[in-house]
Amino acid sequence: MARYLSKSQSYRKTVRQPLPTLVQGPAGPEMKVLPGNEQIMAEWLQGGLTAYERSLAQERFNFLGVSEGEDPLRRVSILDTDILAADAGWSEETKAEIEAVLDEGQNEFYFRVEEQRLEAPWPAYDQQSAKEILEALPHTGVHPEYVLAYERENRKREAVIGPLEKTVPVEEETELLTA
Repeated sequence: MARYLSKSQSYRKTVRQPLPTLVQGPAGPEMKVLPGNEQIMAEWLQGGLTAYERSLAQERFNFLGVSEGEDPLRRVSILDTDILAADAGWSEETKAEIEAVLDEGQNEFYFRVEEQRLEAPWPAYDQQSAKEILEALPHTGVHPEYVLAYERENRKREAVIGPLEKTVPVEEETELLTA
């Protein structure tokens, strides 16, 4: 999933120019845009900002001409490539092509939202060995499920993941992360 934020209420960007091809028509050669070579216009839409995206927009954008009492974040619009791909029936290749163009064109008007990552379970966690983590965990008050999720997402240390998987029931872990 790729989401892009724009500081404009209705930002639009051409992400693929039409590619006409010379074909033989009934009256002779003619230029046509064949399926798969059509123009694609990306349109950002209003609404649906998450709290994380709101904080990113406040950090990244400089809003000019804000009236007193106005929330400048009401101007922010979103483009979600998963939604666009589903609506337009894009293949995975087309979606990847569009995301590459959008990533390359980031500027002061729009940017790609980086996936929100879990924070380290405690200070200095990342500097600790697997043995130190497993020994300290019962005394931290941190749920083992959180440590397991953090390790899977960030560090990927089998010496921590393996022992935690043996103690954390799968259903309980899923429930904690989705709640």
